[in-house]
Amino acid sequence: MKKVIFILFALALVSCRPSSNQSASESSASDSVELKKQDAWESAHRLDSAEALLAEEGNEHDAEASASNKPARQYSEHELNDIMDTIGQRLGKCKELAGCISSYCAVTNGIEVNFIYNTAERRRLFRQKVYDAPILKFVGPESPIRMSKTGVSDTLGISIRPTKDVFPLTAEAVTFILRNNSNNELTCGEHCEIAFLDAEGVWRKLPRNEIVNDIGYEVRPNGSRTVSGRLNPKAFPTPATRYRFFYPITHNGKNIMLIAEYEMR
Repeated sequence: MKKVIFILFALALVSCRPSSNQSASESSASDSVELKKQDAWESAHRLDSAEALLAEEGNEHDAEASASNKPARQYSEHELNDIMDTIGQRLGKCKELAGCISSYCAVTNGIEVNFIYNTAERRRLFRQKVYDAPILKFVGPESPIRMSKTGVSDTLGISIRPTKDVFPLTAEAVTFILRNNSNNELTCGEHCEIAFLDAEGVWRKLPRNEIVNDIGYEVRPNGSRTVSGRLNPKAFPTPATRYRFFYPITHNGKNIMLIAEYEMR
């Protein structure tokens, strides 16, 4: 029998708002070889064409350079809230950015927009169709980061397995069966992480919306639970390759990271 033991968790400050059109790093800077691989990956997997990307980056650089020359002023809390309301209204009507933004927040004298996958084209679209002002700050990964996290698939009678060995590229979520064959109940939630194997054989974190409800569930001995991880194929097209699903649980006061491998084709 399952029991909810926590309450909704925003994973952000109160001033942050999830994107209205959403459905719900470990890089080695000192390693020059890895940096070269990172650059090569970005060039090979960029969502925009090289020519368009360079053009958009140039335009954005000029626009931001011009904006930075404008005299700075302090915005009141009321003004920032009004801007947030305007962004929310316009973002809900912008189909091009639907599913591409996880949240937008009021920060110190500015607005921070969190892209699931941060590209020059999406920044341009936001300024053109949603809002444009010097106070905007765009954040989010511009290339998938290296991920060296590890875990176990079966321990202490607890295991996790995918419901399919291969999921279709069109899938909007992947699902798994968590089994508890231990003598004690375990607790789990909705948070998870997903990594994919790139063309160079490097595991990288899959860009997706990770804002979830922080709800806790109990899985009793000899019980099971279906868990899932949402994907964002519009924000970041799902590569056809191998994947790892990381799922944290707590058992007898000990935190355990479970892992399940699968493919998408």
